[in-house]
Parts: sequence; structure tokens; C-alpha cells
Amino acid sequence: MKNILNRGKQALYIFTILIILLSSVVGIKKYLEILFTMDNNDEKQLGYYELRIFVSESMVLSLTFLLGAEIIETIINPSIRALAGVTLAFALRLVITFVIDRDINLLNEEKKDIEIELVD
Repeated sequence: MKNILNRGKQALYIFTILIILLSSVVGIKKYLEILFTMDNNDEKQLGYYELRIFVSESMVLSLTFLLGAEIIETIINPSIRALAGVTLAFALRLVITFVIDRDINLLNEEKKDIEIELVD
């Protein structure tokens, strides 16, 4: 049973790393596209908002996988230290998710304003 849980934990760590790497590559690609292909400042601003939303959502997803790995670690090796680690990871994820979610909502509002300006 421990072997299966260890493999699951390792898989979650790998998913976390892959999400971070892939979102970084996609984010850099999108940034370069915005920088070199868009001439209109409003379109560039809209592209930057979409990029920030994408990166923020990717960070939340990677934190979710990381928290899952920490929970499995606590199941495998139950101790006060492991429980403290999960509690800390959960608290950090909660705070970061709250801040990112608030940022995404603000970006979506600003994005809508720019989209309205582009239509006019």
C-alpha cells in the first residue's frame, strides 16, 4: 500500500512540475506573440490580461497537485511534523488562491472594459 501511495505522490509532484514548465513555455510564447504581433495598444492590453489570467490559473492548478502530494506524504508518514507541513501547505494555498482569484476577477473586469472599447 505504501508503495502505491509513494508512486501517487511522485506522480503528483511530476504533474506539478509539468504544469509549471508547460505554463511557463506557453506564457512566454503568448507574451512574445503579444509583444511582436499586436500593434493596437488596447489589443496588447487585452492580451496581457489574458496572459496574466492564464498564468494565475496555472499556478492555482499546480498548487492543488502539490497539496495532494503533501496529503499523501502525511498518510504515508503520519507525524506531527508531516501534519504541520500539510497545514502550512493548505494555508499557503488558501491565501494564494484567494489573492489570485481576486486578481483574476479584477483582470476580467478590466478585460471587459477594453473589449467594450474595442467594439466601439
